[in-house]
Amino acid sequence: MVYGKHIFFAKWRFTAIAVGFLTLVYVASVHAQGSEYIYWTEAGASNKIRRANLDGTNPVDHVTGLNSPWGIALDLINSHLYWGEDSKIGRANLDGTNRVDHVTGISANAHGDVALDQVNGFIYFSESNKIHRANLNGTNPVMLVNWINSPQGIALDLTNNHMFWIEAGRTKILRANLDASSTVDHITGVTDGRGLALDLTNNQCVLDRIG
Repeated sequence: MVYGKHIFFAKWRFTAIAVGFLTLVYVASVHAQGSEYIYWTEAGASNKIRRANLDGTNPVDHVTGLNSPWGIALDLINSHLYWGEDSKIGRANLDGTNRVDHVTGISANAHGDVALDQVNGFIYFSESNKIHRANLNGTNPVMLVNWINSPQGIALDLTNNHMFWIEAGRTKILRANLDASSTVDHITGVTDGRGLALDLTNNQCVLDRIG
């Protein structure tokens, strides 16, 4: 069961919203294997990624045998699926094949999020009290932000050179440049914030929250 209030602006090519251990990725693209799918992660007893048609029909187990998966992102250009997992970032083909450990050495029980910068060739991910960036191929991971309070969700605005995340006990949204400089409190008074996404077409910040 999923609990929460959602403020949603559905005008993106693809959008991600996380609810606790559940992450939904809506795909509407001719590049996505000629169809439209919704992908989500399930932790707890399930520990897998599932996929269904965008209308909700035909849900199937897509990638199984994971270790507390969290966050999910799609690379439709290269047909790759990324997700966070205890101690690593995983990657597989969009059809679920060729699963690999893409970035390792991440804190256990991190439960952060993943975002892709395909323009500049980077993958961003949050974990425990840090935000990292690596090359899209998984090499050269670097820590961008340290000693933040339980970051949840991460979203990128490449046009304006900004990244956003939720932290401080999930009570506010922060914004920084993509290189982590000039960090500011962007939205305060958030109640148990979890997932985060941007509607760049309508200049909206979209928050999924509990409460």
